[in-house]
Amino acid sequence: MVDNKLFSCSKFFRKRKRFWGIWFAFTFFLYGNLFSQPIITVQNKGIKLEIDEYLFTRVIPRLDHQKPLMPHFYPSEQLLIPQGSIQKFRFVRTHLKGDTVIVVGEYHYGQLAIEKRLTFVANKRYPNFLFLEVQYKNIGKKPLVVTGWVNHAYTLQPAGDDPPFWSYQSGTYEERY
Repeated sequence: MVDNKLFSCSKFFRKRKRFWGIWFAFTFFLYGNLFSQPIITVQNKGIKLEIDEYLFTRVIPRLDHQKPLMPHFYPSEQLLIPQGSIQKFRFVRTHLKGDTVIVVGEYHYGQLAIEKRLTFVANKRYPNFLFLEVQYKNIGKKPLVVTGWVNHAYTLQPAGDDPPFWSYQSGTYEERY
């Protein structure tokens, strides 16, 4: 009798395997993106940038009466290879040198191993700016083909402003249209 119950439970979950796979993937996506906690914060007078365990980032304004820019962390810097986009680099270490913070993460998959180095500068002469440099290094044993990279890929949440998005352009040129 116990064997039949185990068999019927197994049969029940086998039939719903796809549902549970999608459910767990969705749950991990939500946990990883919405409930992720910063492990490193780089900030100055006007802006704060938080970095999570996968080197995903979130930008938060620190000016008075400023609305939030984004609700969760984004894979804002990505390395593009023929097989796809590499987004998740596991945090390894950080260094602090004056007004410069260096954050290092690594990606490992099979024989593929890549180091990602984020260098942030929070200069006091520019209190509302954070400067970022991104470097990738092949630490694996095989050659690596890179097809491109992505930097500062953020989706800003609407703040209800009018116009919805505004950007100062110093001039009008035909090339912009």
